[in-house]
Amino acid sequence: MYDVPHLRFPEFSGEWERKRLKDVCNIRTGNKNTQDKSDNGIYPFYVRSQIVERINSWTFDGEAILTAGDGVGVGKVFHYSTGKIGVHQRVYILSDFKCDGKYLYSYFAGNFYNRVKRMSAKNSVDSVRMEMIADMPIALPSIEEQKKIGHLLALLDDRIATQNKIIEKLQSLIKGIVDELMTVLLKGELYPFASLYIKAGEGGTPTTSVSKYYSGGSIPFIKIDDLSQKYLTSNKDFITELGMQKSSAWLIPSQSVIYSNGATIGAISINKYPVC
Repeated sequence: MYDVPHLRFPEFSGEWERKRLKDVCNIRTGNKNTQDKSDNGIYPFYVRSQIVERINSWTFDGEAILTAGDGVGVGKVFHYSTGKIGVHQRVYILSDFKCDGKYLYSYFAGNFYNRVKRMSAKNSVDSVRMEMIADMPIALPSIEEQKKIGHLLALLDDRIATQNKIIEKLQSLIKGIVDELMTVLLKGELYPFASLYIKAGEGGTPTTSVSKYYSGGSIPFIKIDDLSQKYLTSNKDFITELGMQKSSAWLIPSQSVIYSNGATIGAISINKYPVC
């Protein structure tokens, strides 16, 4: 038996059961049909680790959870499907559930890959086989609680998908506005980039082998990893005044545009405080 989680629907009580994946569903692999093989060696119903709708000589009716199998990275792909499907021979099909299918999907979808890696002695998916996946532990509440959990998480997934669509539309709107600015409003006129700013320059890194350039430093020192958000409000590294003087690093006033032009290209932020 399992202890119950701290966060739980109030109408349910009692401990959860401990099961193995093979106890709650059937696990099998797909089947390839060499006649369907395309010229580039990829089967039409299995494209770049993404399951696509394709009816093949081997089909399955009903609900199924699909996860990538040996040779293509176990757990990197985890799909929930309804109806007829045709899948590659190296894809595992979880079906004929003795639990709620949506609960099972929610239970594994977010961390299946890491669970599989931990099962391997080499901490890799390469040596994992179907028998090992079949023995994977799972915690099961009552079927009623499973259904309620699965339903709630499915609603959250739908909301995330909706929000992502809204974000995509807003990003398209931004691109359209920028295109408008660059084409219609400028009326074909070109302006040199240098006319848009007062000062610009590349950064510089003090020699890392000189500890007094870094030890006890209080000047924020920005690296590419810090440019992950639109606005730069915090950073991890600092240098000393001497470190800045002995390198090509320079102090950048707040509200400047900082972007990367090497290694990672195109990371961009606006700093909310002076940095170098």
